[in-house]
Amino acid sequence: MARVRGRSGQMLWVMAGVIISAAVAALLSFRGLPSSTTERGRPSGSESAYTLTALPSAFTAQRPLPLIDATGATRWAPVLHAAAARRAPSFQSAVVARLANHTGDGTANILVADAEAEHQGVLWERVRLAVLPNGTQGWVPRSSLGGWTFV
Repeated sequence: MARVRGRSGQMLWVMAGVIISAAVAALLSFRGLPSSTTERGRPSGSESAYTLTALPSAFTAQRPLPLIDATGATRWAPVLHAAAARRAPSFQSAVVARLANHTGDGTANILVADAEAEHQGVLWERVRLAVLPNGTQGWVPRSSLGGWTFV
């Protein structure tokens, strides 16, 4: 076969590639199509391969639960300076956790409060603590917390 040089040679190769690609695409598209019905009007057997079957549900969503205090507002405050969270609102009570004003990530340590009490002239706030086990609460002097934010 003689070599064709120049632009006309390149154009010849491009045209040959386009024609071959179109022919292959046409053959593949017609070859994979199943016939939609048989002589009696029923779907052919190969069509069932293209139907989707329903998968079982991965989980069932439960009814949503209301928040603890759905009628009122939740309040939180940042820790202003290091403090000890105690089992009861008293300086003599056992320490549940020690609180810093910043978390390990360097962000402000905030506490959600749900109750308050006064003991020997000191105002205490019952707060939720980010310690294990989950749901741990402790009492913190109000003076160690910043201003309230209501949500």
